[in-house]
Amino acid sequence: MEKCYEFGIELHNIFIDLKQAFDTVNRPKMYENLKMLKIMTKLIRLVKMTLTNSRAVVEICQGRTDVFRV
Repeated sequence: MEKCYEFGIELHNIFIDLKQAFDTVNRPKMYENLKMLKIMTKLIRLVKMTLTNSRAVVEICQGRTDVFRV
């Protein structure tokens, strides 16, 4: 982030609160609302990609878990 600021590179971040059950979000409605708010189509596509077929691994001192779907 600091390098992007230093070199004037545009940076976009997405933060996901994994404590919340984000699977209960009405995603089609969310995408529709993003469009209504005139969010760039490219950013909406990035959000969709982030929330579609996501997988994760948990790493702890003893090693890593198997890959699981989020």
